[in-house]
Amino acid sequence: MLRKILIALFICGVIVAGYFTLTRERFYSAHSRKALEYYQDGVDNMMKYYVPEGMRDMELAADEDPDFPLPRLFLLRKKLYSMDNKDKVWTEWYKKLAVPSPEWTDFEKGLIALALKKPEPENREKIAAEIEDFLNKYPSRMEAFYLLINKYQQVVENPDKLVRFYEAMHKRYPNNAQILNMMGYFYVQLGQPDKARVIFEKYVYIRPDEANPYDSFGDFYFNTGQFSKAEAYYRKALARKPDFEASRLHLVKTMLYMGKVRDALSMLDGMEKKKGNDPTMNSKTILRFFCYVFTRNMLEMEKLVDRLPGMHLMDSVRRAISLQYCVQTENLECVKEILENEKATGSTSHNYHFLMDRANFLRITGHPKESAALLKDKISAHILNSHFDIRHYVYYILIEDYMKLGEFDKAETLADELPPGYRAYFLMKIMDAAGKPGKAREFAGEVMKDLPEADADFYVLAEAREYAEQGNRR
Repeated sequence: MLRKILIALFICGVIVAGYFTLTRERFYSAHSRKALEYYQDGVDNMMKYYVPEGMRDMELAADEDPDFPLPRLFLLRKKLYSMDNKDKVWTEWYKKLAVPSPEWTDFEKGLIALALKKPEPENREKIAAEIEDFLNKYPSRMEAFYLLINKYQQVVENPDKLVRFYEAMHKRYPNNAQILNMMGYFYVQLGQPDKARVIFEKYVYIRPDEANPYDSFGDFYFNTGQFSKAEAYYRKALARKPDFEASRLHLVKTMLYMGKVRDALSMLDGMEKKKGNDPTMNSKTILRFFCYVFTRNMLEMEKLVDRLPGMHLMDSVRRAISLQYCVQTENLECVKEILENEKATGSTSHNYHFLMDRANFLRITGHPKESAALLKDKISAHILNSHFDIRHYVYYILIEDYMKLGEFDKAETLADELPPGYRAYFLMKIMDAAGKPGKAREFAGEVMKDLPEADADFYVLAEAREYAEQGNRR
């Protein structure tokens, strides 16, 4: 009798195991179990934001089963955002993915179609609804969430609507790490830091051993101007994953804005020893250039600009660095030429970097009113909340504009929104422009107190010290 029961239990176990295997695998058309394992490892790594490891797994899956479409979709997505998107092999794969194979599952067909669909002004609402329906239909398929969410943000655009969508998703899946991560960033955009902090705290709590929760919390502190806390969290991320390049780049940028430029350059030197294909080269080159800008090191700026033609960089990065070099050297004809060429390419109305550069050109050519109007009209609060470096640049231009226009109250209001050090620096300049040298010297002293770890040649500290010394001589 016992033997019959055991046999029956074994048969039931086989049936149940077979059912769950079929249930799991009906989402995929992979012919190789090994390819499916590589793919699932890749999805897991991508959801942790371990992108190099995820791409390596997707390449292994694609090599193991050349007809399995989803690894190709991940690889193609990365390829489309790289500099080598004219590769003939990938052009062929794009064409293959655009025509559904009868062997593909319904999940694969729907995901690939949505991932490749090109948003146009007239179909944005339709695509958003289709993505929502697809994610609701396949709630446990995290690769769909990963591949479609950027497109959803692109077609919806409105952060208020986006955060409502994530809040609804969060109620259904309260411990989904990706939903938590996205919600935190959107609360920052909406100017709700208290809500963002709670979300990031939960993200860290449910994923204490992963690097990205700490990196995201570091971004929160960086974008709210709390640089010391940001540095601490980026270091926590790197303690959990020392080769997490995203956190290392974020840490470099944080040290740069803290005025610890030598430390930032030292980290970049260490990162640039990496051999072979380096997907972070664009970011590292921009950060290196701004290390030189923030210390007014014209010689090193010039050397870097001279090396640009031989460097493996995106064209947009070359243009951005060249334009800033023209600004730093006060070559206005060069600035004008680059901006006109950029304008001729079109699609600049939503390019806030172009808008900021255009406003800066108006400022330095004596049109502060037009410069201020452009920034106030075109740069949204959501962008300013999300990126401290953009907020710093925009406020720098606006404060200079308001000082030239004699609107010192407006300039002070903006300066008060900046973190210590930067606030005192701008107030020093405002008071000097307003004819209040005593007040300006007080703020110069505050700058030096607020930035105790900054290098002596960091522009904020250097200008404050120079002003204090000039004041003493008076």
